Amino acid sequence: MRIDRLLFLMCALLLFPCIVQADAVSQSDWSGGPGVPGPVSYWGSDFSIDTGISWYGTYGYVELLPGDDYLIEDSFEGTAMTLAADIDGDGDGDVIGCNSGSDDIVIWRNANGIGTSWTEQLVDGSFDGAIGIAAGDIDGDGDLDIAAAAMNADDMAWWANADGLGGSWVKHTIDPGFDGARSAALADIDGDGDLDVLGAAWNASDIAMWRNLAGTGLSWQKVTVNSSFGRACWVSSADVDGDGDLDVLGAARMDDDISWFQNMNGSGSSWTEHLVDGGFDGARCVTPADIDSDGDIDILGAAENADDICWWENTAGTGLSWTKWTVDGSYNGARAVSSGDVDGDGDLDVLGAANIDDDITWWQNTGSPVVPWVEHSLNADMDGAISVCSAYIDGDASLDILGSAADAGDIAWWSLSAYPESGSMESSILQLPQDPGWGVILWTSVLPSGCSVKMQVRASDDPGDMGAWSDTLSAPASLAEILDTGDRYLQYRAILLSTNPSHTPGLNDITITYDPLSAPGGSGAPWAWDLLAVSPNPCVSDPVLGFAVPEEGHVELSLFDLSGRLAGTWEGDFEPGYHFVQTGRLRPGIYFCRMSADGFEDSERFAVVER
Repeated sequence: MRIDRLLFLMCALLLFPCIVQADAVSQSDWSGGPGVPGPVSYWGSDFSIDTGISWYGTYGYVELLPGDDYLIEDSFEGTAMTLAADIDGDGDGDVIGCNSGSDDIVIWRNANGIGTSWTEQLVDGSFDGAIGIAAGDIDGDGDLDIAAAAMNADDMAWWANADGLGGSWVKHTIDPGFDGARSAALADIDGDGDLDVLGAAWNASDIAMWRNLAGTGLSWQKVTVNSSFGRACWVSSADVDGDGDLDVLGAARMDDDISWFQNMNGSGSSWTEHLVDGGFDGARCVTPADIDSDGDIDILGAAENADDICWWENTAGTGLSWTKWTVDGSYNGARAVSSGDVDGDGDLDVLGAANIDDDITWWQNTGSPVVPWVEHSLNADMDGAISVCSAYIDGDASLDILGSAADAGDIAWWSLSAYPESGSMESSILQLPQDPGWGVILWTSVLPSGCSVKMQVRASDDPGDMGAWSDTLSAPASLAEILDTGDRYLQYRAILLSTNPSHTPGLNDITITYDPLSAPGGSGAPWAWDLLAVSPNPCVSDPVLGFAVPEEGHVELSLFDLSGRLAGTWEGDFEPGYHFVQTGRLRPGIYFCRMSADGFEDSERFAVVER
């Protein structure tokens, strides 16, 4: 990859003969995140707001946040759930959806294997109130079948993938009297090597399993797991107690319960309920995940009334002791939750769908899941967002995100390995200590092919009314004709652009210079010789050295590393004003710059670090 750096060359800066710079403000760390609009007295590690920006992946570096979205379907109003599975056996992720309004179960085949072309196939168009689906090899023939729950029909059923390609389906009823069937899951609960079926019934308040007696899906035996789980709405399974067999997890909306049911004998014929949380208001969804990466199963849940996405830490690994942690306590209408390592850093992140916020979101697990999670909204206009999961859609090695919206009828997926075309970040409003005469704006960036970093600025005498942003600046520029002299409230906006979805630009640092008008000579040229401090310090490999010349004279700059080795010299005759030279790339380390001019001697120390 060819990397270009935006360098601040001396010849370019000499285009600004009236630059006045006795002071500078800079920012090279954004790791504190957004949420600080200001005014602030200095730019630390915080900023105001961002859109489509990653500020946490690499310390002291801002880049685009990957997350391109792709629409699969835009007219599936009433969709209740979507998931991904390789239905046609071609090695890529297809999509299965159920619709409680149209009574449909549908698959969308990933026609080109990269998720940009889809072929729709109806599985069943009369499954009354289709609301929950699962995929797995129920009949043991090596291809994926579909199990589903129909709330209006009170039906639990499965469809055999007759041709193994998803082109022909045969329905088999499991239980036609499961009152208010709401959720379906597949797991080998009895440990005999085939898939059994799990279900949750809203009207009956039941959690049940059906044993796949012959392993072919043609003979079933029902076992009730719990018959008084108030408004049971979700079921899933995992080995919660670590004893080697699969247990069952459930969410009860009326009881506000998240529970797990212990498979006492390993065969699924005897169950003991363990309450995880009895006050999870409007519990809607529950799913297992090892959130803290300690090797045991933790639990994730979504509560529609409480607007909560939470996880419960399995503190002893036995499922008998739980510690609750909140991922997001204001996720309005939290309806679904899932997990997956979508950022590829080795731990599980959390995914959510909120049907009031109309949002599909993922929260980044930064390595310590008990501290605040980093929220990323993928689409805040998914009207009636209802379902979300992680999946491999586009054929690369990174997980994608699949989501659906009941009111909008949209089914979409997001690739976190592709960069968007643009993103932006706005700084906190900075209050300068004195009225400024403006100098220049400088920034350093990493620019792969097709990428750029641009800036806008604004200044005001009223932080509550900052006014309009400047025109977009593509390169270092004088601010004397852009900002009004004396306006001491300052703000910048960084705009990151890419025409290549595989590449992102990166912002290393930004510096804005100014002259305090209250200083001697503040209304014009420098009033004394001065070697300016390198800003920011530490800097990234290509520092800019600045100096003030109050009258025409000869200036010599010498640069030494910590061992005393001469790293460079610059000298010449300079007119009054502020001047800058670029050192070129320096190795990481400590450096000293010495200035000599007309009897004036000064030195500055700075550090160069790797990005």
